[in-house]
Amino acid sequence: MINRRKMKEIRINRVKTCNFMNGNIDIEMKNDHMCISGANATGKTTLISAITYGFDNKNIENRKDFEIKVLDEDGNVVQGLDHTVELELTVDDVPITLKKNYSETWKKKPGTNEKQFGSNNTEYFINGVSTTMTDYQAFINTLVPENLFRILITPSGFNELHWTERRSILLEGFGNVTDGEIITLNPALSVVPEILQGSTIEETLPVLRKKFNLTQKEQKKTNLLLGEAKHKIPEELFEALGEAEMKEKLHSVIEQIATTRQKLETLVHNNHREHLRTTKNRAQDQVDALERKIKQLVHQQNELENRMMRLRNKWEVKNEEIISYTEIATCPLCDQSIPEPDRKTARERAMKRFQEEKQQTLTAISKEGKELNLQLVKVKDELVHLAEEQAAFAQTFKKLEEELSTLITANTQEEAQLRDKLTALDTREADLRQKLAYSLLAEQARTRVAELQEVLQQLEADCQALESQMMALEEFNRVKMQLLQDRVNQHFSLSRFRLFKQLVSGEMVECCDTLYKGVPYGSNLNHGHRVQVGMDIINGLSRRFGISLPLLVDNRESVDQLPPTNAQVISLCVSRKDSVLRPEFDTSIQPLPEEGYNNTFIPMEYEAIPPVVHQVQPQTPPSGPDF
Repeated sequence: MINRRKMKEIRINRVKTCNFMNGNIDIEMKNDHMCISGANATGKTTLISAITYGFDNKNIENRKDFEIKVLDEDGNVVQGLDHTVELELTVDDVPITLKKNYSETWKKKPGTNEKQFGSNNTEYFINGVSTTMTDYQAFINTLVPENLFRILITPSGFNELHWTERRSILLEGFGNVTDGEIITLNPALSVVPEILQGSTIEETLPVLRKKFNLTQKEQKKTNLLLGEAKHKIPEELFEALGEAEMKEKLHSVIEQIATTRQKLETLVHNNHREHLRTTKNRAQDQVDALERKIKQLVHQQNELENRMMRLRNKWEVKNEEIISYTEIATCPLCDQSIPEPDRKTARERAMKRFQEEKQQTLTAISKEGKELNLQLVKVKDELVHLAEEQAAFAQTFKKLEEELSTLITANTQEEAQLRDKLTALDTREADLRQKLAYSLLAEQARTRVAELQEVLQQLEADCQALESQMMALEEFNRVKMQLLQDRVNQHFSLSRFRLFKQLVSGEMVECCDTLYKGVPYGSNLNHGHRVQVGMDIINGLSRRFGISLPLLVDNRESVDQLPPTNAQVISLCVSRKDSVLRPEFDTSIQPLPEEGYNNTFIPMEYEAIPPVVHQVQPQTPPSGPDF
């Protein structure tokens, strides 16, 4: 039997399933190590999935969305079945039974006798008493906390966690290093608490690095500024003239510039020239206005002449118009002949009416033509008057333009001379000012050089101080990391944990790599060593947290030896000759010695027991829902 340590020990006595993942299993384990052998598809994975499902509703692969129901050969769900998992456990030798029943609910379709699927339902039982899902999960958490279950039940559980979770568990369980211990090992690190001032190394070190980088950048910048300042000191400060004489010359030049600017201003803003330009512009406006008026009158004259020509044509056409008369000899009403006297009277009356209307039209046309002729005479008279006025303004404009051109030519020559003189004076002023500024620049440059040298010395001192502080924190962190790593590793026999690694830059960063004889767990370690390392991790975690769970080992045939453990081990082996599951007691697993062990294993031995303690006949699925 298993040598049991004083901790909460959970063991499995019996596993029963019905219609769970296409399988029906009933295996009695008697709280001991078991080796379950069978060919593929005989139910090994179903067995260990049933165990994990009984605890946390997930299969062995840590998935909730796995298929619990029975499937037919086409992969379709067989409806109307109950799916049951029952685990008989002992917790510190106290028997406990956990049971889950996963079933379907069917509802009658309104208005018909046909029933349709409603939902899936899970029933929970503890020691045969029905309970709620919440109470069931709360009870499981009293047996084993949810965050520990997966890392204690399979050898791969711990290493499947993210490295930050693995690291947190190890440091919480085993790593506790005080600052005093580190300072005792290296008294030179006693300055670290003063550097940290209540903060952590993780908070302080990045701040110091940033300050150091900024200080180095400022140091480089100051060096560049110092070089520039040294080059700004002029070699020749004065010419032959003394400073007083140069100032007197500068004053004289400034007065000449002011006088020249005043003359140029007066010349540029010449009132007589501006008056001539304004008068010329007004004359031009008058000429343009008269020209526009003349164009309008010429257009009006053409319109009047055209209208008069149309009226003459109209009068001539009307004057040449003759009457067109058709005589009626028979009365259209009585169909009798009209007497000759009556016909003559009608002709005379029609002729008289035609002549009267023609004369009226000719008179109206003549009247309109006379009116247009009067307008035409008036327009022609106005045109003559405007032409005379335009000629007068044009003569005035020409005279003003000639006078203005003469004045502008004279002013332009004088303005050019003044501007040339002003340019020469400005150049002379700039030259004198530059020479006078040399002495001031030299003094300013010397002062700036002294200031920059002082700043540079302070920056160098700051860099040295920051570098010293960073080195102290990094050394403190390195010692702490090594102590933490050693303290964690002393709780394990096979596995080693690398909790920190050094980058190419020299910076130490956190990590959590599992190693076996220097080989990383996640890269080149074979399956057998992964199982051994995983069991070693479980042994250490079980001792730390005081909980021992059944340990599920898959593909046991690829592991020649299992390390000692106090946990119940349930191993699964692939065996082609076994068409049904064949359970055997495993006597090869040794208990943990009181002081650990030294990697010496005893070869695997098995104690044969009957293949199946309780044979359960598979439940025949109905052809459809039982309604």
